[in-house]
Amino acid sequence: MSATIKTEALILKKNALLRKDVLVTLFTQEKGKLRVVAKGLKTLTSRRSPHVQTGNLLEVIVSSGSRGYYLQTTNLISGFGLLKKEPFKLEYLYTYFFMLDRLLPEEQPEPVVYIQTKQLLIDLSKSHRPHSFDFEQYVFMLLLRLGYIHEKKPLNQLMRMVEEIIQEKIPTDVIM
Repeated sequence: MSATIKTEALILKKNALLRKDVLVTLFTQEKGKLRVVAKGLKTLTSRRSPHVQTGNLLEVIVSSGSRGYYLQTTNLISGFGLLKKEPFKLEYLYTYFFMLDRLLPEEQPEPVVYIQTKQLLIDLSKSHRPHSFDFEQYVFMLLLRLGYIHEKKPLNQLMRMVEEIIQEKIPTDVIM
């Protein structure tokens, strides 16, 4: 039995599959982290392809079937263009999304973390200098909301804690 879900989603990442398909990791308020297959996304005529970029906020329709979730339609809400023009902002974005992807369980709603992530994107878009953005606070709140921490720590300790939890090095040199 197939069901459809219409929801707002952030694109955490995408991975190419065989042929013209792409595996897209979405973060939604209602369903949490979802991995969906976007059939035909790599074709030149795909209308969804420009929308499905890391960091974009979309309205999506996803269908669920016996073999998983499939991306049906997309409508771009915000591409956060100002954010993607500056390297330091991209570094924060990709680092935070890397941590989200590794820390969030699949299909587990985390509405507060979702709202916090949208606020991070808005605040990061508005910041003008690397040191004017409080990345430490966002990482602390993420770990606090997910139950990994109960007291404030410096950013370098928070990042090391995330690396211990996910048992993987965070691919960044700039932030720490």
